Amino acid sequence: MASRDVSSITCLALILGATLHKKFAPEVADLSGPITRATIEIYNKVRADLLPTPAKSHYTFNLRDLARVFQGMLRADPKQVGTDKNELFGLWMHENLRVFQDRMVNNEDRLWFKELIDSTATKTLGSGWSEVVGEERLMFGDYMIPGADPPIYSRVRDFDELQRVVEEALEDYNSVSNAPMKLVMFLDAIEHVSRVCRVIRLPLGNALLLGVGGSGRQSLTRLATALEDFELFQIEVAKGYGKTEWRDDLKKVLLMAGMDVGPGRYCPPRHFTIFQTSSLASNDIL
Repeated sequence: MASRDVSSITCLALILGATLHKKFAPEVADLSGPITRATIEIYNKVRADLLPTPAKSHYTFNLRDLARVFQGMLRADPKQVGTDKNELFGLWMHENLRVFQDRMVNNEDRLWFKELIDSTATKTLGSGWSEVVGEERLMFGDYMIPGADPPIYSRVRDFDELQRVVEEALEDYNSVSNAPMKLVMFLDAIEHVSRVCRVIRLPLGNALLLGVGGSGRQSLTRLATALEDFELFQIEVAKGYGKTEWRDDLKKVLLMAGMDVGPGRYCPPRHFTIFQTSSLASNDIL
C-alpha cells in the first residue's frame, strides 16, 4: 500500500476515534480501533478479489469507498447506541453493505460479500451476523421520525411502522403533485427508497441507479426526496435540447442548491446520456 494511502487511512481512523471518544460511552469509544482494522480488511479483500471484468467494469474500489464507510459511521446517534456494541456493529455492517455490496451485479458476489462481513466481524469484532442482525434485513435510516431536527440515523426494527411511514410520505407527495404516483410499497421497494435516502443525505452524495425501463428508478427517487423533505430538480429533454440548455439547467440547479431556502437535489432522467462524456462524468456534478 502506498504511503499516501496509509496516511489517508490513519486520518480516517483518527477522525472516527476522536468522534467516538467525544460523544459515546467509553466501552463503545474503545471500538474505534477494531472497527478501523475490520474496515481496512474488508476494503483490501474486496480490492484483491473483486477485480473488474468486461461484465463488471465498475468493480473499481478506492479510498473514496473506504471514506464513505467511515462517513456513514459518523452518523451514529449516541443515544441510540448507548452502551450497546452490537448497535454500532450493525451500523458498520450496514455501511459496508451500502458502499460495496450495492455495487455488485449478481447474487453470487453479494453472498460472498455478506459472508466476508460475517467472518471479518466474528474474527475482529467478536460478533458475527447472527449475533448483530439476527434477521435477514438490515436497514438504517433517518426518516422514521418525520420532522426530527436533527434527523436521527438509527436502525429500522419495526418494518410495519416503516411501511406506514413510507406510505404516508407517498400520500403527502401525491396530494401536492401534478403527477401523482400509484405505487405499491412492498419491502424490497422500500429498501431501495432507503438506499436513495441514505445517499442524498450524505455530503456530496451521488448514485447511479441502474435497471430496466419501468423498474421504478425515477419514482422511488422522487419518493425518497419527499421522504427526506428535499426539493428535486429534473431536466426536461425536448427537441433541440443542447449544450446551451444543459448549462442553463446546471446554473439553475446550482443557484437553487446554493442560494434558495432548502436543500436542492439534481436528478438526470433515465434517457439523458448525450452529455455523459463531457459533463455527467464529472464528480462535481454526479
